Amino acid sequence: MRPEKGGVIRRTAPASRRTFASRAVTMSSVWTTTRSMTVGLSDSTLDGTGHSEKSVRLLGVERLPAEPQRPRRDDHAAVAEHPDERPHAPESQLCEDVVAQPGNRDNRREQAGKREPVGAVRAVCHTRSYRRSHLNPPVRDALSRGRRDYQPSSKSSCMYLHRLPDGTDDLFWRYVQYAFQPDAGPELEESDRPDPPHTRYGLYPDTSVTADDEPVTICSSYDFSMWARDSRVSAGGLSTVATPPEHRRNGYVEVMLRKLCRRYRETDTPVSVLWPFKHAFYAQFGWATASRRLKWETEPSTLRSAAATGGTWERVGRDAWESLDAIHEAATGTDDLSLDRSEAWWRTRQLRSFDTDPYVYRWRDADGDARAWLAYTIDGDWGDRTLYVRSYDAADTEAFRHLLGFLTDHDSQVGEVQLETATDSPLHAMVDDPDDLSPKLTTGPMIRFVDVPAALEALSYPDGVDATVEVGIRDPLLDSVAGRYRLAVADGAATVERRGDDPTGDAVASIGAFSQLAVGYRGASDLDATDDLDADRGTVETLAAVFPATTTYLREGF
Repeated sequence: MRPEKGGVIRRTAPASRRTFASRAVTMSSVWTTTRSMTVGLSDSTLDGTGHSEKSVRLLGVERLPAEPQRPRRDDHAAVAEHPDERPHAPESQLCEDVVAQPGNRDNRREQAGKREPVGAVRAVCHTRSYRRSHLNPPVRDALSRGRRDYQPSSKSSCMYLHRLPDGTDDLFWRYVQYAFQPDAGPELEESDRPDPPHTRYGLYPDTSVTADDEPVTICSSYDFSMWARDSRVSAGGLSTVATPPEHRRNGYVEVMLRKLCRRYRETDTPVSVLWPFKHAFYAQFGWATASRRLKWETEPSTLRSAAATGGTWERVGRDAWESLDAIHEAATGTDDLSLDRSEAWWRTRQLRSFDTDPYVYRWRDADGDARAWLAYTIDGDWGDRTLYVRSYDAADTEAFRHLLGFLTDHDSQVGEVQLETATDSPLHAMVDDPDDLSPKLTTGPMIRFVDVPAALEALSYPDGVDATVEVGIRDPLLDSVAGRYRLAVADGAATVERRGDDPTGDAVASIGAFSQLAVGYRGASDLDATDDLDADRGTVETLAAVFPATTTYLREGF
């Protein structure tokens, strides 16, 4: 059977009032697009076939022409609308809705091939595509919507976020091991993972839980402060999001993220950051790239032309963290997105590793001042070993040259050195032959604001900038964030007022793009050029003055 005009196949069959009542129940659980939608008519108003006008209109039907129609062999088919009309989303995240099929199988067989009586009605059914992860697709008419295999109302919509109870360590690591190390097998390996203080959460169907209850998905959250625009901002680091396979494709992660972000707001934590397993996954929930980094791979001898010698290197342990922290502060200062490291962070994250603890060395100059340090591991077989620099700081360029000299001294042990730097690193210009370097630009962590006024008012602003602008922010995850905001900047500070729920204003952007703008990862002109910011030229220039672009570098793993 070929579709009629518009790519829609229509079914036509006689129906009674009782049949339509049963069809209304069936169709209430699926998404249908109706050609006519009128409510409020009296049920006592009957048409020529004995159906009430209200029932007919609610089902989205249209009356056939007066002349009989040709019999249809396959009268229960449906085709998808034009793909260009579907909501924008990655194809891998789109799925078609189940199309309503009124009547039971026996009735359809009896009706097949029959001529349609004059004045009969027919239901017009479309398929709809939508993003798999959206629990509440936008309602376009009065009919209830859903999918047979995806029913958030009975599953993910009635879930509760709890801290994992005491005695759930094995459960937590079982979830994490399956998500990130499935090749290890079902036997739980003893974990030697060094962790700074953090909180573990689980999503449960019950309001109260015990250690015997199993969550449908879990995550960890680290509380820390990071520098942004010369100001210290409270942030929540999201990590170890893991869902067992039996609970996937039910929207649980989205529910957990929404509830966790609300908890961040309640605890005065206006920013969330994470290291994604896949950027596109978290981008659909409002996170956006916060920084990029350069990964360098080279032979140790390549660095010799940039190296310096002198001073002394000494191996240190975890108790030297205060000395290393002083070097870190001298090196990074208030660099955008650098962390304000605590003692626990130094001891458990910087100076320890998951499997093999790193070697830690500190450099002192001729005056005895500590000015550089690094932590590294060596991996591989003899003749094919690689030195991985896990973390380092150099107070200035001279100290960085001495750090490079330390690496070149390993040329008899390793064939390759790997380290990461910010995107503005001068390493290319420091060596004699930059062609021997192999830098790779990679995306880093992601960021999003969960409380726009609190985040913006925590930042510092350029001197001499006096501006007021209204910004509309779209947010796919948090209705409490989406809306219109008035931003007023003067004397290096900002005041922010929420003006409404509609994401309209002098400039409009998604929460991810606006977060990038605010922390300096992308400038207003850049966002405007890629259509991630909708504003006129004057507003773009104003936002560029308020939020100048800068080099961001969040190097911490969590």
